[in-house]
Amino acid sequence: MSSDPTESFFGWLRKSAGSNNQTDARAVLSGIEEMLKTRIASKSDYSNVISVQDSNYWSTMVRDQPVTAVQAAEHFPREALTTLSENLSEGKELLPTPDIAALAMVGGYLARAIGERTSCEECLSLLAKPSSSGTSDALLIKHQDRGGLLYSSGELLHVLYCLRKYTEVVLAKRRHLRDPLKEAVDNAANVLCERNLLVCTQPGHHEKLLDVLLTKFFRPIFTNFAMKVTDKHDFLRVFEVKPLSRKVLKL
Repeated sequence: MSSDPTESFFGWLRKSAGSNNQTDARAVLSGIEEMLKTRIASKSDYSNVISVQDSNYWSTMVRDQPVTAVQAAEHFPREALTTLSENLSEGKELLPTPDIAALAMVGGYLARAIGERTSCEECLSLLAKPSSSGTSDALLIKHQDRGGLLYSSGELLHVLYCLRKYTEVVLAKRRHLRDPLKEAVDNAANVLCERNLLVCTQPGHHEKLLDVLLTKFFRPIFTNFAMKVTDKHDFLRVFEVKPLSRKVLKL
């Protein structure tokens, strides 16, 4: 029997590990996993391996997967709403930590993005503050305005901090919601409206402001979480977008 398929298999494992001759077991298992998911492995015409290419196994899994996801849809967790309400009620002063500085930078981006979509000065004043405010978090993001971002206000920073805790509970408790982004935005907007946070006196501005703010803040979190889980647990890889893994990208 020819050894070409075996040599090709081990050659692919070596390439998937970055052409490293001293690879480890984790890299080998990762290479085998990517090979199976991408279905790059196929039998040779001269080998004694039974092919499953004509089997309906894959088509059955692809066809049944959406049905399973719909059946597993769950209700929105009450724990997330309780956590958001409690954190908003505390109103404690945030310490100038790197995590808070990261939230402040995200808030600066959100303030600029919303400012590009509205001409309401009152809405913008709720989200941004002058760079010379001298607060403790401003010291960690000094000269942020040089990149075109704004300095997030204290109210916005506190809201983003509470929303981050809120998303952690949502992702930990419920991963099978029908429309997780929409449900998370709608439920969080209701809580923020009840607390009268980020309120603009102009008619209709409050609801629109919260919708844009929450959608832009939640979408990257939910997308990154979903892609990370999919990268680890999916059974079939379809190359419609640029893959995250450098090993798959090299393939």
